[in-house]
Amino acid sequence: MNESLLNELSEGILMVDEGLVISYANLSAKKLLGEIEGSALPDALHVQGISNIVDSFISGSHYCTDTVFVKDETTHYLKIKVSPPYVIARNITSEKLFESAKMDFVNSIVHEFSTPLAVINGYVQLLIEKNKELPAEVSETIDRIARSTNRLSRLVEELGILSNLELQNYRVKIETVNLRELVDEAVFDLEGKWSRKKLKIITDVSQNIYAAVDSMLLFRVISNLISNAVKYSSVGNTIEV
Repeated sequence: MNESLLNELSEGILMVDEGLVISYANLSAKKLLGEIEGSALPDALHVQGISNIVDSFISGSHYCTDTVFVKDETTHYLKIKVSPPYVIARNITSEKLFESAKMDFVNSIVHEFSTPLAVINGYVQLLIEKNKELPAEVSETIDRIARSTNRLSRLVEELGILSNLELQNYRVKIETVNLRELVDEAVFDLEGKWSRKKLKIITDVSQNIYAAVDSMLLFRVISNLISNAVKYSSVGNTIEV
């Protein structure tokens, strides 16, 4: 074992014998955990889920987990890997704090944009109710405003979803949706792309098909499929959905 090389590593390296006693700890491990050589692994590694770490070590199996370690009233986040006779501890506190700050920032954006968009959409809906009293050109303009407002609202919501998916916090939201309306919205969102290539999109979906799905995730799937079709279609072609 090359101790000088191990001491250069940023990860904490522990060598544990069959009696679960720590026989070696590199400098990074000592900085994080203190002078722990000669201590029992469960006593030295005061982390959440220590029993699972010990069990995997005893069984000789590999194990990996993210856990929390408190030292001097300060919380540290660790990624623990068990590969007998070694236990490797990597301090991921900075990563966790960055993820938390990013999540707070995204949630702030979602909140700040959602409120004014909801107000705009409310006024648009009032105008739509009076569509019959308005000229055709004005009604068409209002319809495009409504679609654009819905698109912005969806983009804001997707921002929150993507952030939650990245942090593995997203919960699927099942609701009954009209599939034709979902497809039409996807086609409208991508109008800039397919119109530039002079493509024609034919939507062959019944007006009365409903499904219990996560509308945001399904919309993203439909949008990606249409986007790929647009990307790989020649100028002037027809795309059937």
